[in-house]
Amino acid sequence: MLLLVLPLRALAESTSKMQLSKQAEEAARLLGIENEVQKFIDLKNIGKAETFDKEAAKLQLYIIRKVMTAGVGLRTVSAKLDREITFEQQAIDKLTRKRDFAVAVTTNANFLQLGILSMIIDGPLAESHNSRRVLASNELNVVSGGLVGALAALAFLQQKGGSRHSPAEPNMLGQPLGLDPPADEKMPSMLWTYLNSVSPTSPHGLTRREQLIKYWKTAKVLPINIDKQSTVEQVSAFGPSHRQRRETIKLINGRVIMLFDLRAMIDLLNTGLVDLLQALD
Repeated sequence: MLLLVLPLRALAESTSKMQLSKQAEEAARLLGIENEVQKFIDLKNIGKAETFDKEAAKLQLYIIRKVMTAGVGLRTVSAKLDREITFEQQAIDKLTRKRDFAVAVTTNANFLQLGILSMIIDGPLAESHNSRRVLASNELNVVSGGLVGALAALAFLQQKGGSRHSPAEPNMLGQPLGLDPPADEKMPSMLWTYLNSVSPTSPHGLTRREQLIKYWKTAKVLPINIDKQSTVEQVSAFGPSHRQRRETIKLINGRVIMLFDLRAMIDLLNTGLVDLLQALD
């Protein structure tokens, strides 16, 4: 009996032990299946003895179901963020087209009045020997110069664009920014826990949500200042400070950037889920 046990023990020790990546360990912790995953790994490391095949298969199927269910939930949230991004980009496109049209009309009107008045000023008025006509040309020249300045200033103001007319709906930025949005704009508990946990590869010990907020405040990638509570409520389209007339191109651009960043951070959970599935092979 001892002669049979020793070769089996040596074979087990010589077999490379399977280990989970840090991302896979975190995914298992988030799904609440740490014990099941560890038990499956122990069975897999021991070998494919017939006494363990049935139990390992059950564990494997259970873990796969949990991972796939989490993957569906993750994809649902990601799809919701995609919809919100598309909705906001469409609003930006409408405002941009209206702004560009208004600026073009103002600029063309400026050049048109300058051309017409210049022909009148430099033609029949300035070349006349009548002192009254010469005086009128000077006065008209002043008027034309004033119109140039006024229309140029108007075109500059129009560059900011107007306010959106389509209603702005609350989005998924509210919860990460510390607000209490409607239930349909809140994340599933697993993803919320994921955002409020520290990444295994984080060198600063900040949670993912803290990383996002710090990036938004310090990286100077946003055209808005989210240090203000009123701006937070505006960009989330939720809260007493949100006003439809404040829905400008600048604000919506900032909202789209933040939604992209939030979606990218959430999608990183896929790495841990994939690593966990690969460990089941």
